[in-house]
Amino acid sequence: MKHWMTSLLCTGVMLALPLGAFADTLAFGKNKISKTVSGSIVRGETKQYTLGGIMGKNMSVAITSTEDNAVITVEYAEKKGHWKALPGAEEGADAHAWYGVLPPSEKNQYRITVAATRGNASYDLFVGLPETYLPWEGSNVRPDNPDLPNANQ
Repeated sequence: MKHWMTSLLCTGVMLALPLGAFADTLAFGKNKISKTVSGSIVRGETKQYTLGGIMGKNMSVAITSTEDNAVITVEYAEKKGHWKALPGAEEGADAHAWYGVLPPSEKNQYRITVAATRGNASYDLFVGLPETYLPWEGSNVRPDNPDLPNANQ
């Protein structure tokens, strides 16, 4: 009986935590525009990463895995803990990459979920905020590749 009560109490505590409470937070270092994290997951499980304070910025997300079996979903907090997937990176899309402008989000919260499509997956997850500290802001071309337009134009 005591074990059952402990389990019930623990479950109650877990249910009371906000959605995404077990996610790792992605923090960019000062003057950094990207972050790469490595990890592994078992099929049927997911790993979540949250990041905040970047509404309206362009974001790039890409995942690579040895067996090409890791995929991502990218979501934003729509309202009161409800997460909404961004087009092209929703569950079932088996996305390996996503790029776009982040929409307004409750408390500026965004979430990236990593899942395995088959078997276990070891992965490298890249997240970049390309125009956050770009020295060419205001220019209509990018010095790293003059054929590509500046994302701010």
